[in-house]
Amino acid sequence: MGEKYVEPVGTMVITNESTGGKANVEFKQKGMFGGRSEDVVVDTFGPDGSSTGLGLVGTWTTSLKVVENGKTGGEIWHVGELVDNAAQRYGLTTFAASYVRISAR
Repeated sequence: MGEKYVEPVGTMVITNESTGGKANVEFKQKGMFGGRSEDVVVDTFGPDGSSTGLGLVGTWTTSLKVVENGKTGGEIWHVGELVDNAAQRYGLTTFAASYVRISAR
């Protein structure tokens, strides 16, 4: 039935309950005929709601890079090795697939 995939869209707010700091995680949407979107933008805010100047950009399927005061820096995360024939297996990484096997026991 074609390629199997998940496409999160919208904004998620993550709050640090100890400090009050927040991160807005936006999963971008391309539109009906724009194809799949995997783009992510993260902006961080201090307890007073002011921008920290730090964030992340990238895609949730490949890698994320640090953004500091508008300048893109180094990569801080990248996707792990995929299982064989990943397109037919929901694009699972070997780590995720091993967890699924362990949990199913």
